[in-house]
Amino acid sequence: MRTALLIWLAVSVTTYAQDKFTVSFNKKDTSYSDESFDVPADFTLFDLSMKSKPVAMGDLAFVQVWSECCGAEPEAWAEVTDIIRLYGDLGLQWISINFENGINMRQMKEKMNNYFATREQPENLYLDPMGDAIDGLKVSGFPTYLLVKDGRVVFRTNGRDEEGVAMLRSAIEKYTSDTQP
Repeated sequence: MRTALLIWLAVSVTTYAQDKFTVSFNKKDTSYSDESFDVPADFTLFDLSMKSKPVAMGDLAFVQVWSECCGAEPEAWAEVTDIIRLYGDLGLQWISINFENGINMRQMKEKMNNYFATREQPENLYLDPMGDAIDGLKVSGFPTYLLVKDGRVVFRTNGRDEEGVAMLRSAIEKYTSDTQP
């Protein structure tokens, strides 16, 4: 009798929940998404001199969001610079956003100056000490690569996901070929 009551209760609650809520499941566990959303306009980002710097994205931008502990490895930078080498002349702009958790702005500046002392610094390097871009761009891990077309994120992937990076490259090829005569 007790088992029958528990089964009835479970079925009743499940039926009620199905009528009242929409449940969405990610049918394929991936770390990439073609969910499209507007890039928020109110980021508070800084340059290496710690001056507020507005984010100036062109028509097509490759946005790299990283931290020194995740995404700063030589192979990650090689992937990013290869993408820019291949598509930069076709109108793809490189935006690099660094976020370091648990340190103040002075420490962040020092860390980035040390990091770029032996590496090429991106022209459009932004520091995100408050995590504004992390939240606005829906970043859930580092590194994250985003493709932004006309102010909208059109593709997002974790930089460690080979399938996602391959799909990102395909999306970049599509959008750069659309801009060529």
